[in-house]
Amino acid sequence: MKFVHALIGIAAVAALSGCARGCAKTQDRMAEEMVEKAIEQAAKSSGEELEGLDIKIADGEVKVKTSEGSFQLGENLTLPENFPSAVPIYEGAEVVQFSHAEQGASIVLRSKDSRADVVSFYKTALGGGGWTTKATAELPSGHMLQYALGSTNLSLFVADNEGETMITLALVNQ
Repeated sequence: MKFVHALIGIAAVAALSGCARGCAKTQDRMAEEMVEKAIEQAAKSSGEELEGLDIKIADGEVKVKTSEGSFQLGENLTLPENFPSAVPIYEGAEVVQFSHAEQGASIVLRSKDSRADVVSFYKTALGGGGWTTKATAELPSGHMLQYALGSTNLSLFVADNEGETMITLALVNQ
């Protein structure tokens, strides 16, 4: 299933890049159909079953939904109402990618604030929120933080990117 998830992400990026130039509705529908067929064929050729595939491309946003989870890519996305409240979201950050499945979720946020401010926020918010620190590392490319709360693990990577700070959160339920 990891293969199909990776393919969905790649297809979504490819579809979104084409739509960033202002796709018309007909082009959106054609892109949706092409991406759905490509994903279904890739899943079939790898021996995986893919049920309930639905892809929507509109207004610079891509939404992919299957029976196992969902994926969104675009600007100013909103997290679903059932997103775990124990996971803090950096105030003022823009959600640019979100995927959700039974096993967990991943989110990519973009902020104008410094990497140091973002890292400080997460260390304080997670430490005060009952999360246990599992690992931290300051790398040249960014900060990596890992936490656990019960049977839930949270990994964060905070990095500078062209004058902005990108925040990647990966939530895994065990």
